[in-house]
Amino acid sequence: MKEHTSHQTLTSGELVNLLGQFIRVNTGGHESRVGRLVCVGKNFIAIETDKRDGDGKGKGKGKGKDESSSSSSSSSHHKKMRRGRRSHKQVIFYQLDHVKAIIIEADELCCWTNPKKVSNDTFRDVIKHFINHKVKINRGGPDSIEGVLVAVRGNTLQIIDGDNVIFVTIFHIKSFSEIGGCREEMPGVPRRSESSSSSSSHGKKRK
Repeated sequence: MKEHTSHQTLTSGELVNLLGQFIRVNTGGHESRVGRLVCVGKNFIAIETDKRDGDGKGKGKGKGKDESSSSSSSSSHHKKMRRGRRSHKQVIFYQLDHVKAIIIEADELCCWTNPKKVSNDTFRDVIKHFINHKVKINRGGPDSIEGVLVAVRGNTLQIIDGDNVIFVTIFHIKSFSEIGGCREEMPGVPRRSESSSSSSSHGKKRK
């Protein structure tokens, strides 16, 4: 068993050579997961696991709307990762500031033939790709949150969970994943198109 640990934050440069390998993120606790390393970004990694967190209602059909048009090729990659995997697969994004260890089982070492993905995106850029989707912040414990991601502004994201609006500081997010489809597929949540049309007609009446 190989273990990579450091008193400082693990860097993307250290992890690029592990692309395609099966790894365990952290040695234990709520945030520890095993999966294939499929992407290395500026300050995050993404692993594909065989188990999904959450109930995943409405998953697989909806498409979120990006806040920004930048990094279009990277955005396309993240969408393909969401659409292309089987329903029982899940991609989890880890912010490197909160990754304490990476473990590689010796018997899992292999040559991965799929294209290796190195992204210029940051952890915040990735989160923006999932606006309007049901997501999970952190894997478990008191800091774990599930809800619909509705906005990413500055260093904060906004999640709706039932009647609650939750503001989360991105710096304190350890891991992030999609657990459901677009909120337009979810009952009880108004569609963006309906909201805009209603506000448009209201504006016309005022004139």
